[in-house]
Amino acid sequence: MFAKHAVRPAVHHLLQELEKLQHVLRRYEPPRIRREELESFFLRTTGERGRAFMAVAADASVGYERALLHFLMYRKLRPRQREAITLFFGHRMRLEGIALFLGLPVSRVKNHIARGMRRLFRMQAMLERAGVVERDL
Repeated sequence: MFAKHAVRPAVHHLLQELEKLQHVLRRYEPPRIRREELESFFLRTTGERGRAFMAVAADASVGYERALLHFLMYRKLRPRQREAITLFFGHRMRLEGIALFLGLPVSRVKNHIARGMRRLFRMQAMLERAGVVERDL
């Protein structure tokens, strides 16, 4: 089990990353969120790490429910996808700059961003099927 004081800095760092990306992640977020279903689904899929995140997320500037949804979506990304998407959307770097920073060809950076975005779409669909979120038709 994690010590509460050891988990908080990691959770705060993650919340800061999510705040940078919230305008991107919000595009994949529907307007209606079922809070009880969200919390239940969140704990089932994240376990103990999710419990620590929930305790800190209540104070998040993005809002509690958005923080939980963003965490679910963000953790679905692979590390390189997460880095590329964070640099592209969060830090507004150009593809060439990201490629240089990560030491990858530009085509690989594009591939990481595209695959990461597809993963976000799939996560959105999974949340809808689970009854966690609803879209306006």
